[in-house]
Amino acid sequence: MLYAGLDIHKSFTQAILMSETGEVIKKGKVETSNEGLRNFFGGYTDVKIAIESTGIWQPVYEILESLGYDVRLSHPLKTKAIAYAKIKTDKIDAKVLADLLRAKLLPESYVPSSDVRALRNICRERKSLVCDRTRWKNKLRAELYKMRVEGIRDDLYTRAGKKWLLSLKLPKINRMLSIIEFLDEKIEEIDKTLKEICIPDVKLLTSIPGVGNYSAVLIYSEIGDVNRFSHSEKLSFYAGLVPSTHQSSLHTRHGKITKEGSRYLRWVLTECVQIHVSRYDTQLTRFYRRLVKRVGKQKAVIATARKLTKIIYWMLKNKEPFKG
Repeated sequence: MLYAGLDIHKSFTQAILMSETGEVIKKGKVETSNEGLRNFFGGYTDVKIAIESTGIWQPVYEILESLGYDVRLSHPLKTKAIAYAKIKTDKIDAKVLADLLRAKLLPESYVPSSDVRALRNICRERKSLVCDRTRWKNKLRAELYKMRVEGIRDDLYTRAGKKWLLSLKLPKINRMLSIIEFLDEKIEEIDKTLKEICIPDVKLLTSIPGVGNYSAVLIYSEIGDVNRFSHSEKLSFYAGLVPSTHQSSLHTRHGKITKEGSRYLRWVLTECVQIHVSRYDTQLTRFYRRLVKRVGKQKAVIATARKLTKIIYWMLKNKEPFKG
């Protein structure tokens, strides 16, 4: 068995290949591409490869996976802590990754199936497009104020609102409106794609009042296989919805939420909770109402989202719809 570590950058990757005893067989700077990685590992078959979970890990992972290699994705924070404790370094490079993998000390991040990764990517793309659209809508309204346009409507993006905007005959406003309409089209295309998805777990999630199709697919894709969590609290931790804990010899103090794990899952859960508690009278809503009087809206939303993760956990585990 051979062990490799890859330190991935946008245009190149530092790679190292070593034996079970730690002898360096090959190392070098390779192009971060199918051809570059294929050439580096050409002729070597029985190889385990460690890569770090950075923003650009997925294309490299998929290239290596398609070439038939056993690829392990390291957990960035845990890897750094173990590397410092065992190797006395906090710099995670290709050699450190290979050494930790070889010593069976590499803390791994969960990698969902290729189908779930594809869903995750399209859901995240939609969120990015919606953020872009919101930014352009805010820019357009600000531009109207800057131009001292009178009688600015509240419903700028209804059919009547768009007709009014075009009647102003302002080239810059027309260009901005065109960008917004383009983003509308792209978001609609994604929504059509997501509506065609027939996954039992997604259907289960839509039984929660306030959780629409997009939110259900996003929750499903961010969680992946729920059985990887041994209990519901671990799912809450993955969503970054548990309070941080600071301990001393005399006191234990709970602080702000950790915000570790999936920020997309945390975002969609808090969004769904706000819709749920404003429109539906359920046990979850009553829990929120009791809490909001004591701790305020923001903390109550977070606590209710944490409770919702536990409900979702058992729904997916037991294959049961929401019970309000």
